Amino acid sequence: MRLPVRRPGENTKSLLRMLTSILGSAMPLAKPDIDYPILQQRYRSARSRNISLSNGIKLHYTDNTLGPDDNRPILVMIHGLLMDLHAWDPWHERLGSEFRIITLDLPGHGLTEAPGDWPVSIERYAELIMEVVERLELAPFTLIGNSMGGNVAWTFALRYPEYLDALVLIAATGWADNRAESQKTQTILNVAGSSVGRTLLRKMNLHGLVNDAMRDTFTPHEIPAGIVERYETLACASGHRDILLAIAAFWRQRHLASVERLSVLALPTLIMTGDVDPLVPPEHAYLFADAIKGSELIVYPRTGHVPMMTASDASANDLCNWLAQAR
Repeated sequence: MRLPVRRPGENTKSLLRMLTSILGSAMPLAKPDIDYPILQQRYRSARSRNISLSNGIKLHYTDNTLGPDDNRPILVMIHGLLMDLHAWDPWHERLGSEFRIITLDLPGHGLTEAPGDWPVSIERYAELIMEVVERLELAPFTLIGNSMGGNVAWTFALRYPEYLDALVLIAATGWADNRAESQKTQTILNVAGSSVGRTLLRKMNLHGLVNDAMRDTFTPHEIPAGIVERYETLACASGHRDILLAIAAFWRQRHLASVERLSVLALPTLIMTGDVDPLVPPEHAYLFADAIKGSELIVYPRTGHVPMMTASDASANDLCNWLAQAR
């Protein structure tokens, strides 16, 4: 019996055809890295700051502190995958007068500079938050995370509970997702798990992927103007695509939530979710609520993955009321 002969490069061509199909273009154009000074000129705000951390990271963050005598309650906010600290702007506008708010860009996102080979994981993101907390002397504070940022937040809370006075999880990831994944998502994860696939994705224009991700993020609402361009452009910062692809490669093997792990949390915890979130099943919010004793759950009707953006008034008011009671 003769086995079929596979010519050199045939696997690469197959992956390229697969990627071409899911990216929606017959010939996806390579997009070069964009220098940080160009991105900073475009996206830095008046609140932008930088801090140099270990492992060559130059972290971009915002801080509305009034100075050394600022005794307002501290909120630290962590964005989700493919997004950046801009996601918290609606809450910043509504809560900035009452709270000292720190938002930051995780490595691989926004204007934070990090080497492409930075060893990314949820646990290392939590360690990075800890380094920021120590450098800025933030404790005690309330930690708030959305999506993957929520995964980082509850991981931080398990490791460093003594630094927190409260925890807020918004459409947080962490539970095993038993839904049948879309063919596109499964394909991307499989391709990102191979060295050839990462090489191909690293060179491709990510517009289609970012557009689809933002459509799912904001469903059932329209994608806000400029969002796709913002995140597609920021993904092209030096090192970002390598880190994002590393996240995709480890995503299925990441450390998952469990009742046993989360039941030790004794922090006041607020859980928020939209009832039509296509990215993280709303049922996962109920799992967090059941696992974290004494937590409170708020479900927003006709709302998707980012209620702090699409239900900003209601969610900001709910957060203020809950914090007043929790403290």
